[in-house]
Amino acid sequence: MGQFPETSTEIITLDVCPWSAGHPRNDAQAIFPLSGDRLLLAWSEYYATAPAQIVQPRGAADTGDQMPCRLSFKISTDSGRTWSETLTLQDNPGAHNVKHPNFLRLPSGEILLAYTVWFSATSRQIFLRRSPDEGETWAPAFQIRQPPGFNNINNDHILQMKSGRIILPAFNTPIIWAVGEHQRAFCCYSDDEGRTWTYGEKWVDLPKRGAEEPCIVERRDGSLAMFLRCQLGSIYRSVSADGGQTWSEAESTGVKAPASPALVKRIPATGDLLLVWNHNYEPAHHHQGARTPLATAVSADDGATWGHIRDLEVVPDGAAAYASLLFHGDEALIAYYYQPRLNQGGAANIRLKIVPLRWFYE
Repeated sequence: MGQFPETSTEIITLDVCPWSAGHPRNDAQAIFPLSGDRLLLAWSEYYATAPAQIVQPRGAADTGDQMPCRLSFKISTDSGRTWSETLTLQDNPGAHNVKHPNFLRLPSGEILLAYTVWFSATSRQIFLRRSPDEGETWAPAFQIRQPPGFNNINNDHILQMKSGRIILPAFNTPIIWAVGEHQRAFCCYSDDEGRTWTYGEKWVDLPKRGAEEPCIVERRDGSLAMFLRCQLGSIYRSVSADGGQTWSEAESTGVKAPASPALVKRIPATGDLLLVWNHNYEPAHHHQGARTPLATAVSADDGATWGHIRDLEVVPDGAAAYASLLFHGDEALIAYYYQPRLNQGGAANIRLKIVPLRWFYE
């Protein structure tokens, strides 16, 4: 581990977006570096819409995925140790909600912001905005080209390839939470810095509920690897040799997992891949396992094998999932939704772990 400074491997833990009666759920976050050594934390902030919701106990129905939320943000000037008050990044335009922020720094210096707007059970769409001035102002939102139906992306999953192509992994079903729901994964992509978009022709499918919540990385040979949530007991992987236009049949990685997403990114300091996921599988569970522990693993061979498996967060009666990841100096900032107890009616904080890079290899 000579590539890492001889510093402490102590992890700093912060609940940066705690839930409250007025804001009972926080999730789907992304942390992005701005100029001036600043960090921006954006997330999906759910909010109450009636007086009774403030004074009465709230159940899971009040904090479901479809309930109202906006994109909010905070700023840190000390590498994530402290954060500003909450500001609004993207209001809810009268839909169910807006969710899943994704940020990308373009070679021009502009910032792209992608997110979803949930209109109905048959329409969820991906929108894009761009900022020329470090997020001080944003151009009007526009809807990228995407297939009809219910399209979704996960937070912090956008990628720019070495070729310059921007890839946004997505998944689609004709209808959500009803007869006919079946998810298939695909990629939207742009070759002109996000001004125009198209989507791939061959999608990825799996049995049961399908292929969900894809995450992608560019491998050393220039191909793309897609890592998928499914109901088959492990993370599945598909490969594209043409920049995300077509994909191979998905196969199991052998890494056990419930129906919960994986996040994979390359560690700049080593070139290895870092996986963050729920290392658990319980076939009889309604999600094929609880969303705990939240674990990490390292791959030195572009995802063929994984080692150095470590538990980052263990919540015996709760959940920790839907991670975001930013490498910042000799640290990794991993944020995720955190429910200390599942019997709290869906209430969720955003928890941040500031992890020295050495820790992942111990």
